[in-house]
Amino acid sequence: SYVSNVSDLYGDIPFSEAALGLAEPAVLFPQYDTQESIYTTMLDELEAMHLLFENEDPDQLSFANMEDEIDLYFNNDWDRWHRYAYALRLRLAMRLSEVAPDVARRHVSAILDNGLPLIESELEHAEWNTQTAGFENVGLNDAHRFDEAQGQRSRASLRMWEQLADGFTT
Repeated sequence: SYVSNVSDLYGDIPFSEAALGLAEPAVLFPQYDTQESIYTTMLDELEAMHLLFENEDPDQLSFANMEDEIDLYFNNDWDRWHRYAYALRLRLAMRLSEVAPDVARRHVSAILDNGLPLIESELEHAEWNTQTAGFENVGLNDAHRFDEAQGQRSRASLRMWEQLADGFTT
């Protein structure tokens, strides 16, 4: 994920208060979160999403809007979202295996011991490029803004994350 890559490069980074410059009240100088807390939060939220995938009706979390489909990666294919979430969780856990082996082991075991589906082919991975359906309709400067016509300013990735994690705390 982008956050894990940035944290791997720079260590502690703004995370829990990042991107709140337009919030009320605005957070113009976000606190820096430790790399450990960032990874722990991401793993915990991915684990919470697993519970959502297993216990909730995915149709209630449609990413469709009036402008067409908002899910440019998997076109609302929940099997592919499951695989991506589990693969991301496994990847993050493996990155912790040397520094927090117990945490890593718990997450790796939860995925592998329960036979959760992972990305198994090139066709299942998440990619957004010029061949992605809908790419030509998304301006370069507004790459992740889809709801402005409805008076909302949101990034698709944040909206998806919040809808998937709704009801779970970080």
